[in-house]
Amino acid sequence: MKTILLTAILIYSGLANAQTWCPTGAEWTYNYYSMTAFGYEKLVYEKDTVVSSQPCKKIIGNLVVPHYITWGVPPTGIDTIPVNPIFTFSQGDTVFTFYHNSFRPVYFFNAQVGDTLPYYNFMLPYNNFTGCDTTLRQVVDSAGTVVINSVTLRFYVARHIDFSDNFLYPVTVTIVERLGAINNFFVPYFTCYTDGDEYALRCYRDDNFATYQTEPITACDYIYAGLQDIKKSSISISPNPAQKFLTITSSSNEEIESINIYSIIGQLQKRIAKESNQTISSIDVSDFQDGTYFLQLVSSNGQTMTTKFIKQTH
Repeated sequence: MKTILLTAILIYSGLANAQTWCPTGAEWTYNYYSMTAFGYEKLVYEKDTVVSSQPCKKIIGNLVVPHYITWGVPPTGIDTIPVNPIFTFSQGDTVFTFYHNSFRPVYFFNAQVGDTLPYYNFMLPYNNFTGCDTTLRQVVDSAGTVVINSVTLRFYVARHIDFSDNFLYPVTVTIVERLGAINNFFVPYFTCYTDGDEYALRCYRDDNFATYQTEPITACDYIYAGLQDIKKSSISISPNPAQKFLTITSSSNEEIESINIYSIIGQLQKRIAKESNQTISSIDVSDFQDGTYFLQLVSSNGQTMTTKFIKQTH
């Protein structure tokens, strides 16, 4: 196991880029959830620029949020809120973004299992109520390659190691070359309280990379327009983490018609459909590799709910 420190990362300053990062036409779309709102955030590469004498890329974007009078009816309006620009560049296998008057490393595409990575919590000190430290550490639990759009891309999954509190979210971050964070925002961050803002990558594209959607059934610019989600409080899955089987229970009259399981990067792993009068109450995940998965439940009237579970053999 090795520790990757900022001083070591700066050694890359004289190297040519080893991976494609934020090329012309780069565009990211993220699902957005909070206690009071939901929608999506779109980020796009605008231009090359220079910040603090460092050549970099400027990314601009908007947060798109519908607002409602009540559930079950279309939104009465849509707010489009400009977000602060992001400045980023890559050196060697490391991606940096501008934070508190200097560039900090956020992605390490040469990371190997067991590596300890520095992490700068971009929510702080602007958001001190989170309770997290400004600087955290992560350990890499898995790393490898994945093929998307016929392109082989490196990825790694890192877990925070400075906090044991169950409120710290997310437990892990999944980073994929070219795309960045899959289960978090462009600049990942941890929160140490419940009901904080949540992001997940919905789509990515650039001029030389066709649109990739992590949710095949959801358009990149989709706006939630009515009561379509099963209430999460009415459905529960256990155990989580699971070793062999997941059990599904419902406290309402919702009947599950089908279940889709996706990998953390949006690839369909398994689909289960109800047969005749049988109900779906158990899922065999014994043949799944250890890791995090998305579980999409579809009810008989078309409502959906997506949640996460962890497959953990030991």
